[in-house]
Amino acid sequence: MVGMDVDPPAESSSHPSLSNLHQDEDIAKSLCVPIRSISSSSSSSNEFVEIFPEEVASITTDQLISLLKDEKAPLSLWTEAALLYMQNKSERESITLLSYACSDLIDKLKFGSSSERVRVHAATGIGYLTQANKSGALLTAGSLGGAAGAVGGG
Repeated sequence: MVGMDVDPPAESSSHPSLSNLHQDEDIAKSLCVPIRSISSSSSSSNEFVEIFPEEVASITTDQLISLLKDEKAPLSLWTEAALLYMQNKSERESITLLSYACSDLIDKLKFGSSSERVRVHAATGIGYLTQANKSGALLTAGSLGGAAGAVGGG
């Protein structure tokens, strides 16, 4: 993690290398969490913590949840953080992060806009499906048909 005193990268397509980030799936972008908890008048409003993709493996979900929660990060950053974990093949950590966002931020606090809440819930579902698929726990179409026939026929 690196704290910087410059503006985080803009997500504008006017910069050629930034527009390529969205097109090239092999290049993961860093996560920039704006620092809002510093109340000192000398602090600049453009300070942030930047987490690089190669650093995410060394950051526990508790640490990342604490950072995102303390800095009142928008839900979009929660999903971006979860994506970093997924790209690092850390599905369990990704799901832990998204599940916290669902249960504590969305369900209890009604945090974020409607579309942001839907995005987090969808990402959580995708995370669970990805993890189930990797563990071989997903039902096949044949087993679904058999289960439906058993329920419908009984």
